Amino acid sequence: MTTQNLFEVLEQVEDVTNFQVRESEEMEDIVFYDFAFDFSDIKFVGRQIVSPLFTLNTFNLHFEYVLKKEATKLSILEAVNKYNADRPLLKVALAKYKGRKLELKFSSDFICDDAKIVQGQMEALVKIMAPTPNDFVRYLTQKKIFLTQE
Repeated sequence: MTTQNLFEVLEQVEDVTNFQVRESEEMEDIVFYDFAFDFSDIKFVGRQIVSPLFTLNTFNLHFEYVLKKEATKLSILEAVNKYNADRPLLKVALAKYKGRKLELKFSSDFICDDAKIVQGQMEALVKIMAPTPNDFVRYLTQKKIFLTQE
């Protein structure tokens, strides 16, 4: 397997550290590359799926929170849906909800051929994604849903 342009570009982005390719897997004519890196003390994980038709690039942030006071799952999901509707580049998903514990996944996906990915594009993406967890907590606070990070 060859080194992906995406990896080289990410390693050049200022404040990206600890870049690592976690796993690569090939299935027929599709290749999956899993990777991780830190940016501003935030752990990003990603995947690049290369197929003959297109290349899908995904970036994720996983955070765990504790509700300061009870909130219904429905109120949390409504807030997630509204937040997502107002932010076309980013998506938040409720990965797990048990008791007062929440696991949230913040993600951004885009289709772009690996060779066409440039540093400015990746720098913008990580700088937009990095503050999203804090922004979402502030957004929930406005909705009277109070969280602390676990």
